[in-house]
Amino acid sequence: MGLPDIHKVMLPYHLGKIKSTQILTKGIENLNIRIDTDQGKYVFRIYQNPAVRTKEYITFELELLQFLAKKRLPVPKVMPTKKGEVLVKVGGYQGCLFTFIDGKDTASGKAWQAEQVGSFLGKLHKTTKSFNSEYAKHRRIINPTETRRLLTERIKASQAPSLAEKLVSFQTHLPPSLPKDLPEGCVHVDLHDESALFRDKRLVGVLDWDDAFYGPLLFDFPVPLTWYCVWKGRIDFHLTKALLDGYEKHRKITEKEKKMLWPFCFLVGLWYVSYMLDSRFDHKKTEVDVSIRQNIAFLEELFRIGEREFYEAMFR
Repeated sequence: MGLPDIHKVMLPYHLGKIKSTQILTKGIENLNIRIDTDQGKYVFRIYQNPAVRTKEYITFELELLQFLAKKRLPVPKVMPTKKGEVLVKVGGYQGCLFTFIDGKDTASGKAWQAEQVGSFLGKLHKTTKSFNSEYAKHRRIINPTETRRLLTERIKASQAPSLAEKLVSFQTHLPPSLPKDLPEGCVHVDLHDESALFRDKRLVGVLDWDDAFYGPLLFDFPVPLTWYCVWKGRIDFHLTKALLDGYEKHRKITEKEKKMLWPFCFLVGLWYVSYMLDSRFDHKKTEVDVSIRQNIAFLEELFRIGEREFYEAMFR
């Protein structure tokens, strides 16, 4: 869609005179516009792909963010209109205004960063035990069946034989189905280098809750492991320890979760690769290629290390 008239977009809000606007280019799914006024800094998000991102789908994300903000977790605040509404229509799309958080979004390969990411996830999982939303049923949950279907489509359409071959070999490590006895709660599922903001060696914001859903907590480990625990092409188990130490300050990982981490890494990694290969994202080819390469490299590392060795190195 084209860029909307920002002054019209901001009319329902009472947030002062607009000083500047800027399209934020990171991210591939939605349109995000930074808006600075004389009262503060904000981001207006227009949710694209309305067939999936319905009002009910988005409401779960906004209710979760409002809950987390009240619990003082570092997330963007949802800004209501003068009428108290949090969703507004922009053309045929849903839109929402958030506070802008200043920070840097670079994964540095440092233990302090991995520890803080793990600590945030531990707080998230512990805090959202008491969170309930009637809109949870409208969210998209990653599952092995849908991942296999997507992989089959992408492999058939692939013009890169070496990538297709890797996807075929990796999918043998997918779990046959989602276990029913894993601890569940609200998961971000996409906490990578661009969705965590740091300032002065402190995690100050976690963004991009567009994929969050209610499901096994284990879903929140593969992406941070991929982006915060790989250094110079290898999984750094000093970094994985830092991440797990940070997490377990707030919640202990169960033995069943430890044993299922390996197949969940393949499930989440392959789901993201197959999702990123969608032709809808061809206009973001550079960013998509980086994400695909990072995920494939992490899965190749798992394959190189082996399941038993991975388990022992992670949890020794």
